[in-house]
Amino acid sequence: MLTSTLQAKTKDSSRFSLRKLFWLAPLVVGLYGGFKLANGFNSAPDVSGLQQLSPSVPLPDFQLRDHTGRLFDLSRLKGRWSMVFFGYTNCPDICPATLQQLAELDATMTQQAIAVGTLQPVFISVDPKRDTANLGGYVGYFAKDFVGVSGDMTEVGKLEKGVGAWHQYQPTASGHYNVAHSGELFLINPRGELQARLQPPLDIQMIAQQLLLLISGRG
Repeated sequence: MLTSTLQAKTKDSSRFSLRKLFWLAPLVVGLYGGFKLANGFNSAPDVSGLQQLSPSVPLPDFQLRDHTGRLFDLSRLKGRWSMVFFGYTNCPDICPATLQQLAELDATMTQQAIAVGTLQPVFISVDPKRDTANLGGYVGYFAKDFVGVSGDMTEVGKLEKGVGAWHQYQPTASGHYNVAHSGELFLINPRGELQARLQPPLDIQMIAQQLLLLISGRG
């Protein structure tokens, strides 16, 4: 009798364990899937497309100089599409990486039969004290049609505020300084308005297609 009772309890316990396993299995699988998904997002760089603004934002008047000495004001951002990036030539990583991607985007759009000159790449220095003399050589390294811009920081600040960019000087122990700055690219439409923002790293092919649709009036 005792043996039969123990056997019955053992069978009941086994059935209970199987029921628990049955209900827990999906939860375990779900948690594992979520863990793998999270690890996937953390291990791969994020890419983004155009983050369009609606409505677009008019930009303020400003007066700067390009790397050839010509006046660069709001009129230079009108009549064509421009991609603007703020940085400095001594930047060790963000600026060269972003400008290289911008050069690739420019070349990709040209290859897709968009008229040369439709997109104007503009690099605006937030460190004119050190950048003005070598700005032309710096932007020319990435692409011959890049426009390097510098000037009084009060004027740079007007444009920064207009698009939502920022910078901050950071003194170093050696007596020099670095410059922290926004890493976004800013798309300016032919009316001189901020149309969209882009956050690197960029999916070049996707953004080229988005720009093609936007420029042709279908985006």
